[in-house]
Amino acid sequence: MADTRPLWMLVREAFEVTEHYAPEPPLRDKLVGIALDYADAKNAAARAEVERLTKERDEATATVELVNSNNLTLAAELAGWKQAARQMEAERDEARAALEAYGREKVREGMRWAAEIIRGCCPECQGTGVRDSGGAQPWGEPITVPCDCADAILAGMETIV
Repeated sequence: MADTRPLWMLVREAFEVTEHYAPEPPLRDKLVGIALDYADAKNAAARAEVERLTKERDEATATVELVNSNNLTLAAELAGWKQAARQMEAERDEARAALEAYGREKVREGMRWAAEIIRGCCPECQGTGVRDSGGAQPWGEPITVPCDCADAILAGMETIV
């Protein structure tokens, strides 16, 4: 509205001036033509401004669509990275459990080895794992019982691991 008000005022003034100072039609037509040329120039400028703004809007829309597309791509990549991280955590937990199981097995193996060493040093069984009970069978064979020299270690092995 601000741009059309001066145009209306110009047209009104042109008619008032032409009726007062130039009542003849050729001069009046010339002044009206000048007013219309002015209006056409204003309209052309307005159209150019509308075209410029439309182009800027389209460029901004394209930029927003590109950003949205990039955001979706980044979100998909992030989801992929999160999934990979979860997978790596699961693999780490499996590896840790396997390592702990391996460690427990090595501890058991070491305790069995320690039991054998202790059994080998036992003065009662001399490493056989059985000792003489002091009695004898009616046919004269000595009665043997399991030696408890390594039993404490073997029993501890089950409670530790």
